[in-house]
Amino acid sequence: MADFGYFSMTVYNSSTSYMDRLGDTKVYVIPKKNVTLNGSRKWKHTMKEFVENTMKYLEQYHQRSNSESGFAADRRILG
Repeated sequence: MADFGYFSMTVYNSSTSYMDRLGDTKVYVIPKKNVTLNGSRKWKHTMKEFVENTMKYLEQYHQRSNSESGFAADRRILG
């Protein structure tokens, strides 16, 4: 079973081929308004999921985002 991945667009760097290197990891990205469906099957599936179930997708995305923020805060405090 794959771990869930969370990427901001700055880390993701708009490279659809980057997703293929992550294997079965679930990737959450918020697409820019000029996004295309060019790219890998995984990229197309992710964008399809975003379009068809936007609210559910965003709930998962923000859950992961909030979790990452909490870990970052802990690292700052605890070193």
